[in-house]
Parts: sequence; C-alpha cells; structure tokens
Amino acid sequence: MNKRLQNLMMVTIILCFLLLPFSLSLSSNPTVTPSVNKHKALAAANISLLENQKLTARYENGKLKLTLTGTPILQLGLINKQKFVFKLSDELKFALEHPHFKEAAQINYRIPLLLGLLPIKGTIKGSSLVVDPSLGMVTGEKTSVLNLSLVSSLSAALTIDLDQLGISSLPPQRDRILTFYGLAAKDALINLEILISEGDSAQLETSKFPDAPTVHEVTDKDTVVTGVGEPKTTATVYTEDGNSYTGKVDEQGHFTVQIPIQQAQSSISVTVTDSFGNESQPATIVVKGVRLELTVPETLPFKKTKIQLQEVLIPRQDDYWSVQVKDTRGQGAKWKITAKAPNPLSTKNGLQLNPNALIYRKDSKEYYLQDGVLIYEGITGENNEMTVTWKKSEGILLKVNPSHALPDQEYSTTIHWTLENTP
Repeated sequence: MNKRLQNLMMVTIILCFLLLPFSLSLSSNPTVTPSVNKHKALAAANISLLENQKLTARYENGKLKLTLTGTPILQLGLINKQKFVFKLSDELKFALEHPHFKEAAQINYRIPLLLGLLPIKGTIKGSSLVVDPSLGMVTGEKTSVLNLSLVSSLSAALTIDLDQLGISSLPPQRDRILTFYGLAAKDALINLEILISEGDSAQLETSKFPDAPTVHEVTDKDTVVTGVGEPKTTATVYTEDGNSYTGKVDEQGHFTVQIPIQQAQSSISVTVTDSFGNESQPATIVVKGVRLELTVPETLPFKKTKIQLQEVLIPRQDDYWSVQVKDTRGQGAKWKITAKAPNPLSTKNGLQLNPNALIYRKDSKEYYLQDGVLIYEGITGENNEMTVTWKKSEGILLKVNPSHALPDQEYSTTIHWTLENTP
C-alpha cells in the first residue's frame, strides 16, 4: 500500500512540473516561487545543459581523462537529449586520426534524475562516439527520460588510453601548457566557437619543445658536427648550401653527424626534433678557419748547362715556378715558409755534388738550403689563397762548378718545406 502511494506521489510531482508554464528555481526556502533564470539567454538558444560547468584534466598511467561536471539547468520534458563535447589540445588532436581511436576512448556519464535520487550511469564508446580529427573534437550523445533534477551534479568523463594508441607521453609544447575544452549541451549543433565560448577549459602541464642543442666548434677541416641535445631526439645539421644531414642523439644526449668539409666563415645551424615532430630553435655557429696549407710542385727542375771550368748559376727550368699558400684563419694572420735540403744532389749511383750547390738567393744575398732557409714571410689579406713567386734571378737556384758533374747524369735531392704560423 505504501509503495503504491509513493509511486502515485512521484507521478503527481512529475505532472505538476510539466504543467507549470514558468521556470523554477530551488532555494533554502521550501516554497517554490517563480524567478528569472540567469541562464535564460542560453536556454533560449537551446545550447547549454549545465550551469557552473567545470572541466578538469588528468594524465595518469598513460591515460588522459577529461571530466566535466555541473548542475543541470531546469528542463521540462519527458525526453531530453544531452551532448557531451570535448576538444583536445591542438598538439594532441593527431591522436584522433588513429584508426583504432574509438577502441581506446569512451565517455562515462552520470545523469541525475528526480531530484538526484535515481541517477543514470552509462558509457558511450565505439561507433557511438563522433570524432572530428580536424578540430580535435570528440562528442557523445545520450537520451534520458524525466530529467528534472536541479540539485545533483551531472558528470561526463572522456577517457583516452593514449598508451593503447602508441602515445607514450603528452606532446611537448613551447609554453609547456596543453589546453582542453568541454561542454555539456542540449540537442543542438555545437561548433568550435560555441564550445570554447560556452564551455569550460582545463590545462595540463607538459614538457616543452626540445631546447636548442649545444654545438661544438666546427673547423674547415672537420667532417663531423658534434654536440649535446635532448636524449633520444634527432639532430639535423643545415649547411649554407641548402643541404641537411641527420643523426641520432643518444641516451646520454650526445650526437655526431657526418658532413662534408665546409668553408671557413660559413654558417651551420643545428636543431633537434622529438618523436612528436617538434623541432627546437636552431643553434647556429660559424665554421672556424684553421687551415694553413702549403702546396708545392712535385719537382723543381733546372735548365741544362754546358760543362765549364768556372762556377755558374743555373736557373730554374720554369721561370714562373711558384708555391701556393692557403690560410683560412682570417685576414691579418701571419705565416712563414722555410725550406731545407739536408742531403746533397746525387745520382742513382751515389755520385754527389757540392752540399752547398742548392742556394736561396734574395737581394743579391745567398743562403744554403742545406742549413735551412727562410723562404718567405706573409700576412693573409682578404683573399685566403696566395701564390708565392720569385724573380728569375732569385729564389731557389743551383750554383755549381759543372766540371764536378758527369755529363748525361741526373742529380736529385729532396727539399723539405715547412709552413707555420708566426706571432
């Protein structure tokens, strides 16, 4: 008898609410009085389902959970539809493109009925989820009967198993903040503008984009670029000629990238990119010139000379014989060239000329190559490549008494050249 009376009272309360032509509000006063609902504009637009909507975001054990709560705005009807709309951060919306996203996501809801005494709980998942990867939006819809509760809290929670989608961590962001949005709405078309303006937002702190790497010095002799960057990222070296070269950053944060030799004073930029495709700001360095190189012809032949009794000066076969210096250290760098022929000119059979036959002649002064001679001193100018030449009567010459040499014999020796930096 008591049970029938309770059911009759419940039906009577429902009918009373259905017949009221105005909106209702509850207060600490048990008397029900007419009032103006502060959400009148939203209710007229048939959009918002909740007042005081609150969205929270959590990431634990590989799962992202967005929970939306709030108190329902009064709805007078036997059948009501609820839409739960969530928007992922732009950095994470790529997850919605995964072919098995709907298998890894679900919306659990709790809808209060009859003054909160009989809540409806359920799950929206699989094909019931509406997914928009371009906007990063996930929507679930539920139809309920006799939604008359104005006191109890409605909740809807979107849970995404990111681990199941192969996403082991939240994507980095430059300011370390990921922003999410949520809205519980009535049966209406919800676009991004409405979601952001009428819903609530929540934030999660994540790691930032990889920091720019530290790049070690690179010279114009190096064929590798080394440095330190975020572990397990990819280092990319960009050279001035438009080419790029990549290498892995190991677990200790060190990387080595193979490159061709670069010109001195050219620029090299290096970035690191994480597994999400986020690229750091570049670290740029200038290739340091350290090359001080001397190029000398393989042979220094002298002209043929008739056998005479007196000592003669035999010129070089090539009057314009020269050596080349390349100095990439920069304008104003100083250097010098020395030459030494420790062994006398000799034939294959061991016949030798005077050890002082090879001389270096400058300004009418002669120096013996056997002792080692300062050949040239220079200062690098704007052009880092220089040619050193001498007058016909100067430079390295051969001074010998031909009567001491056998005819039709070839005499040779080795000259040791040295190019070195000078203060």
